[in-house]
Amino acid sequence: MNTKPALWFLALLTIFYLNTIRADQVYVTESGVQVDRCACAWFILRFLDAEAEFKFFKQGEKPPQGIGFDYYGAPYFHKGVGCSFTAFIKKYPRKEASDQQALVALEAIVNDSSGWRQGPKSLAATLQSAIREIAKHKGQGDDQATISKCLPLFDYLYAISTKRPAKDFKAQLFAQLEAEEGQNFREHYPKTLQLIKQAEEQGLSPSSSQK
Repeated sequence: MNTKPALWFLALLTIFYLNTIRADQVYVTESGVQVDRCACAWFILRFLDAEAEFKFFKQGEKPPQGIGFDYYGAPYFHKGVGCSFTAFIKKYPRKEASDQQALVALEAIVNDSSGWRQGPKSLAATLQSAIREIAKHKGQGDDQATISKCLPLFDYLYAISTKRPAKDFKAQLFAQLEAEEGQNFREHYPKTLQLIKQAEEQGLSPSSSQK
């Protein structure tokens, strides 16, 4: 009996299984999340796996089991001038051209921010400052909380990029900040508010990240 066809089928099935994103996956990255890792986490939760779990490890430690991103040796990492977020949107492009274009516009901001290729008053520089501001107010080392808090911020930027109404995402972000800091939250998050203002005025484009 010729078993080669069956073995080939099993091999192909295994490859397909390993390359398919399944729900409830564990994603792994280094602790101390900043722009690129927050953007990657947002993409995972919004487009790949809404139930994804994130685990963090310190630089120099052995990564726990899971799908790695944004560290050396991870399947989703910097390649050439592209950041880790770039690796995700190239691997899993959106079907709608307008949605993919919006992600590319957002990727340009994230890439310039994480690669230090931005002017001091650019959208990329403000995004970097806003993420640091959010991480600081969540407390050092609380990476999961930082990611959760950044989700409506990236939702808002993505909506701006797609030219869709963004006021609901803006309201959600403000409600989240107010719930944590009270009605005076604007005093604690000046860079986050500056980012929203710049995005509304400039839109998202590669040029807005370098001014």
